[in-house]
Amino acid sequence: MKPFRISLLLCAFLSGSLSVLPKDCETFDRDYIVEGAGIASQDNYLVKVTVSSNNKNLDDSELVTAAVHGVIFRGFVITDNNHTQKPMSSNAQDEVRHLDFYCNFFSKDGTASTFGDIIPGTRQVLKSGKKYKISATANVRKESLRKYLTDAGVIKNLNSIF
Repeated sequence: MKPFRISLLLCAFLSGSLSVLPKDCETFDRDYIVEGAGIASQDNYLVKVTVSSNNKNLDDSELVTAAVHGVIFRGFVITDNNHTQKPMSSNAQDEVRHLDFYCNFFSKDGTASTFGDIIPGTRQVLKSGKKYKISATANVRKESLRKYLTDAGVIKNLNSIF
């Protein structure tokens, strides 16, 4: 029984000491889905973003931030032609590796929402159980976003691959 208590205390101590991130500076934790929404003009992605929230009056900037996060880290599928758009980040751990940058980038006052716009008239709100599913079509400026992230050193330049 005593070894069990010691191992339990050790686990509790280690789990508490490993969580050194402040609560207001965690990675983007919204529950969302991003999917292709059609053809956009050059240097842009047109995506449909759906965010689950307890609040039905979610701000457009939060929808754009979710769309930008999806473009960077998840990629998306364009259902019309089964085309898959890979995420901008080539490594799934990039968000954790550059946490200081992304903490500021995705914050309420961050610059993530400046890389996209909600298309007027596309916002929909659907109640699903105790949550709301808020969806809208967003235009994400992919080339501006890629240049910004490359200049900041958080994603690799396309030329570095070759």
